Amino acid sequence: MYFSLALKRFYRKTNALYSDGKYEITLDQRKLKTPHGNLFVVESEPLALAVAAEWDAQKTHIKQSSMHLEETELCKLQAQEWQPILDWFCERYNVQIESSREITGPHISQETKSVLRKHLQSYSLWAVHGFSFAVETVKSLILTLCCVDRHISVEKAVLLSRLEEEFQTGHWGRVEWAHELSQQDLQARLSAAVLFIHISSSSTFVKSKQLVI
Repeated sequence: MYFSLALKRFYRKTNALYSDGKYEITLDQRKLKTPHGNLFVVESEPLALAVAAEWDAQKTHIKQSSMHLEETELCKLQAQEWQPILDWFCERYNVQIESSREITGPHISQETKSVLRKHLQSYSLWAVHGFSFAVETVKSLILTLCCVDRHISVEKAVLLSRLEEEFQTGHWGRVEWAHELSQQDLQARLSAAVLFIHISSSSTFVKSKQLVI
């Protein structure tokens, strides 16, 4: 539901609905879609509410130029914060992963998957459980491995995992206590997971762990 010309508003109300672990935006009974025709979904409730609010703020006509949730500032911030991490990760593991603005994420080659799979298989089963817990926490294997390799701190990893949400709450405001508690909880969970991985791999970390390819 994206338009090149200003279209007359065809809906009465907007809403953000939780479904299968993600949030969808509805315009009356219609579900919002991306320019490629895919269902628009986000994992952040504040972001979903913000998007719904922007659509609700449209008066008689829909003007996308007045919707700023994917504005240049956010894109610049994402490139500034994430690109150095992605560059380091690709060099460290000798893989190719490109950034993407699509909801579905970038294409990952079988070769890259194979390299990362072999690396994870070099850890003990207990450590792999730690990886699973960490990835579930920050929704990123890249951030998890960066923490395990001590390239970035847990605090930095959590910040990067919440970058878009933090950007939006900077515009729309925070729910008192809720966002701070969520951030602290993620940091505690990721810290525990990374520590568990290191402890479970203590014998292999006596010397610097070598990448297995």
